[in-house]
Amino acid sequence: MTPALCLHLKKLILWAAPLAGLACGGEGGTDVVLPSLRITTTTSGVEIDPDGYSVSIDGQAAQPIGVDATVTVDRLAEGQHTVELSGIAANCAVGGDNPQSADVAPGATASVGFVVTCSPQTGSVEVSTATNGPGTDPDGYSLLLDGTDHGSIGVSSTSSLTGLLPGSHTVGLTGLAANCQVSGENPRTVVVLLGDAAQVAFSVVCTASGPATGILEIATLTTGPTPDADGYLVAVDGGPTQPIGNNATVTLANVPAAQHSVELSGIAASCAVVGENPQSVNVAVGATAAVGFVLNCSAQTGSVEVVITTSGPGTDPDGFSLLLDGADQGSIGVSATSSLTGLLPGSHTVGLTGMAANCQLSGENPRTVTVLPGGTAQVAFAVACTAPGPATGSLEIATVTTGPTQDPDGYLVSVDGGRSQPIGTNATATLANVSAAEHTVELLGLAANCQLSGENPRAVTIPAAGTGRVAFAVTCTAAGPTTGSLEIVTVTTGPAQDANGYLVSVDGGATQPIGTNATVTLSNVPATQHTVQLRGLAANCGVTGDNPLGVAVDAGATVRVSFSVTCLATAGALGVTILGLPDGTDAAVTVDGPNDFSEVVTRTDTLEALTPGSYEVSAENVTTGGTTYTPSVGRPTVPVVAGATAEVTVTYNPAAPVSLNLNINGLYITQSTQTYEGDVPLVAGRPGFLRVFVVADRSSSARPSVRVRLT
Repeated sequence: MTPALCLHLKKLILWAAPLAGLACGGEGGTDVVLPSLRITTTTSGVEIDPDGYSVSIDGQAAQPIGVDATVTVDRLAEGQHTVELSGIAANCAVGGDNPQSADVAPGATASVGFVVTCSPQTGSVEVSTATNGPGTDPDGYSLLLDGTDHGSIGVSSTSSLTGLLPGSHTVGLTGLAANCQVSGENPRTVVVLLGDAAQVAFSVVCTASGPATGILEIATLTTGPTPDADGYLVAVDGGPTQPIGNNATVTLANVPAAQHSVELSGIAASCAVVGENPQSVNVAVGATAAVGFVLNCSAQTGSVEVVITTSGPGTDPDGFSLLLDGADQGSIGVSATSSLTGLLPGSHTVGLTGMAANCQLSGENPRTVTVLPGGTAQVAFAVACTAPGPATGSLEIATVTTGPTQDPDGYLVSVDGGRSQPIGTNATATLANVSAAEHTVELLGLAANCQLSGENPRAVTIPAAGTGRVAFAVTCTAAGPTTGSLEIVTVTTGPAQDANGYLVSVDGGATQPIGTNATVTLSNVPATQHTVQLRGLAANCGVTGDNPLGVAVDAGATVRVSFSVTCLATAGALGVTILGLPDGTDAAVTVDGPNDFSEVVTRTDTLEALTPGSYEVSAENVTTGGTTYTPSVGRPTVPVVAGATAEVTVTYNPAAPVSLNLNINGLYITQSTQTYEGDVPLVAGRPGFLRVFVVADRSSSARPSVRVRLT
């Protein structure tokens, strides 16, 4: 650049400086550098936060930062600032202060560093197999974890089962050839701790197999609402057992060619084999024989344990009677325990009746209790008996009920308006130690379709040492419909919901489809207790709460049962942030990952629907406007997990500035009539032009700006 100058010729000074420092302008020009802040994160440990963190300054809007990254914030006001790291996973913690203070000075870059340590949330099991002996298993073995198949493992190999919740798990080895045998228990129980790898070692001995062998394929198919949770065990010819899943196939090699017996064991009490067990199968030389077991698992039942505790100076000489859902279940002692078994899951009522007049129960009677599949509910009755008077007798109360639709939960009976106790629809309750006098007896709790004949309450006289009797005759009419409707609702949340919906069954019967967020109404459902099960869930989806659910359907009414399903993500995402390039300039960033994934990223973007795994991020130089920008990748290897967005930042920086030494090659002062030869003299006091020809000390495409100052 050649500026026009007003000539006052004294001394010419030409500035030679690096290009980055050259400027055009008047005298005394000064470059201004604004203060900035460099923020660095360093993360160590295991199960590192998959989506990185967020950082904010002075409580302003946060921006993302990687787990091992540096972000520089420019144009900050000088002075004290507060820097806070947020978005930290629950298993990670910042060491030291958070937030931190930073003092930003003019023309300088301050630094703040956060050190984060992440601890594990799950554990793992490392399974090793060691096989010895003259023989082998040609196809290796299969691993079962908690009765579920977890792939194959070699005959002398190691495999890790990761991401396991803390607690007790079972690990089994299956698919062993007929000539191979595991030493010790199979399956085995192991306890998984947070961040720890539990060790399970299987030692297998394989004898030499004879020349005449074949293959035996054993399959299981399980139906019903409650399959066996830990699978089964299978044995050939009464030999050692090995585990098999409840819907699985196990292939045994090197089985001698002969007739064999295959037996399935380890079957839950609620499951039964349909057909023969054991089964006979013939294995031919070089061929594969197959045997299959079909099992049906019914809904698991529960039980109620009733505990009676009686205190006080008196007693009830004949004890009490138990009622379950209004039906008599026999007698129970004044301080005793009784179990009511084989109960369907759901709500039930348990009552105590036949209490002497001098005995009183604390709390409700009857009581409602919830029975869970395979569980035992506890009901405790506390009874206090006072000393009976000298003149007492017994009171016998009888109920006789007729009609098509009798009261399903029985009635209640009260003496002299006192505390009631339950009595069945066709039952007799005897109350001892009733004072010898006239009493009133009242029958309560009748259903709307049932009507008592005669007076209620009724008077009865109890003789000393004798028995007074009162009977109630009840007639129940048809109660209208004997069925109701069952409304089944599904509510599904989560990012990767089951694409084909679910299946629903009632009492283990035929299934029918239901959507992920839908309602299905079943009509003409018998008015009684039922179990409803949701099935056909994708592997990444699970029911929150009990499944199956118990529900009581009332005649003529609609009852609702709801299943809440949560589905976990099956894919992740990777956010690529590109910094440092001029606006409109494409970056050259490549992301490579599992299943031959490869994508070029030219601008800040988020790659969605990525298969979980490790992704490699690389970048190439970019040249624009004569300047080459060199990339720096914050995390060249980025783990992507399902349901989360990992972050990586690629920062481009311009190449280091080129410094040129400039020399004056020619200098000419001209007025309107001057020539290069200088044969026309200069005229003093007349305006003119100074032409300066500058040459650099080396070849360059740069176009320097030159500032000339006359002194």
